[in-house]
Amino acid sequence: MLARTTNKELCTGFGSRAKKLLVLNTTGFAANTMSLKRFKQIRGAFHPEHKRVSNSGDKCYQLRAALNQLNAASHACFDPGKDLTFDEGGVACRSRLCPARQHNKDKPDKCRVDFFVLADAKTHAVLHVDVCQGKNPRDINIHDEAKGLPTTQKAVVNAVMQTHLHTETRGGYRHISLDNRYQCPELAFLLRERCRLHSSGTCRRKRKGWNKSLMNLSHEGTPSKAEAAKGMIGGERGQHKLAHDPINNTLQGQWRDSKVVNCVSTLMDTTIEQVTRHCGPQASFVECPRMLVKYQQTMFGVDKGDQMRLHGGGFARKAHFHKWYKRSFMAIMDFMLLNSLIKWNMSAEQNSDLHRCKFSRHDFYTWIAEALLQYEDPARRQFRNPLSPNIARDAATRKTNNPQHVPGPAKKRSCCQVCRLEANISDSKELKSLSKRSCVACMDPECRIVAHNHVPPSLKLHELIGPGQTCFDIAHTEQGLRMWEPDARGLKTVPHKVKTSHPVVQAVRAH
Repeated sequence: MLARTTNKELCTGFGSRAKKLLVLNTTGFAANTMSLKRFKQIRGAFHPEHKRVSNSGDKCYQLRAALNQLNAASHACFDPGKDLTFDEGGVACRSRLCPARQHNKDKPDKCRVDFFVLADAKTHAVLHVDVCQGKNPRDINIHDEAKGLPTTQKAVVNAVMQTHLHTETRGGYRHISLDNRYQCPELAFLLRERCRLHSSGTCRRKRKGWNKSLMNLSHEGTPSKAEAAKGMIGGERGQHKLAHDPINNTLQGQWRDSKVVNCVSTLMDTTIEQVTRHCGPQASFVECPRMLVKYQQTMFGVDKGDQMRLHGGGFARKAHFHKWYKRSFMAIMDFMLLNSLIKWNMSAEQNSDLHRCKFSRHDFYTWIAEALLQYEDPARRQFRNPLSPNIARDAATRKTNNPQHVPGPAKKRSCCQVCRLEANISDSKELKSLSKRSCVACMDPECRIVAHNHVPPSLKLHELIGPGQTCFDIAHTEQGLRMWEPDARGLKTVPHKVKTSHPVVQAVRAH
């Protein structure tokens, strides 16, 4: 959006005879508000961390405030559905100084910062996010009932407890889908008995509670010598095994596809369904247990959210920082943007009285960017400086409450702050000399405004704020009071300094 030029050259054809097509007006709207150099200055001075919590033992203390705010907002805005998904999402990070960097050769980004994400499988809304810190022996930001569990089980139980799903009784038992990094018979039993959650997911053979002697299917075809030594048997695609654990009341199963899929579920559903499998260009129907079909239908909640965050917009893919935690902070902002878009479209569908229209992702991100560029903090309007306690008061209130708010004699070498503003922008010697003539000061001892008590020659600032008004009146209006702020140096000749970010100052500068 912050483009340097207004034109773009596109090459068509091949070789040295390629034609050049000139596309006009390709500058983004943000270039009219902020230059690229200014944006880089702000980006370089951006620091989201709190130094006072750096000794808390939290590896990612720089992200903790943003994570807490995201989780609190998600808990207040979203009502979790019946089908949930827990998986990891992440942002690329190659910094060797990152204490939370994970390496996975099977991911598109080999090195990245992983987030434990609990999402809604239907709306893809993010309900809880936490950073993967490894074993996390100090249990930073971990629920009391999740402490002491293995690393992956701790992440799942902590997300469920933090979102208070274990106290929900309106919808009965919800269902959560997990992959083989988290799911195991122990966790399935714990989620059902303590957290009132049914779970389904793939499971690794080395997990505690998995019956290796009973679940002995091998890959499609004849088993290898190593597999035969372990008692594994071969077969065709679509073969399956189901076993019920009467003590823990869990269901274990195996299903042979191109590989053998192990699964664990607390859904007591042993029905078999027909699914479509492709072998090259040919499609065939094979049998598959219902609990695996349920897992496949609800496991994509986090992956779909990652796709929406990373494709076509967002902060993390566009930002370039040397500090690892700055880009990770931008990834958390992407979670917030995704939740905002989902909640807006949900309100447009569910409540027609609001008269809202649904947004596409691109239009919504554009709208957010425009709103941020035009945002003015309302707290700064009421800012009071010790040098000028009345700087934020309205002119009418001043005149009513303080009879001393009248023009009076000014000190020597005083300059009209209204004329001086435009003189500095235009670099006009005539305006600079005019600003030093016949100035008056406010008789209010707490007000340090110095200006002309007459209408000077035509100035752009007078046309924008109020034609026909004197400089003294313009400086005391509500719009004028926001354009200047007291100078911290306390100089008598320069009582105020200009707020260059004010829209009126920007309009004068453009003129």
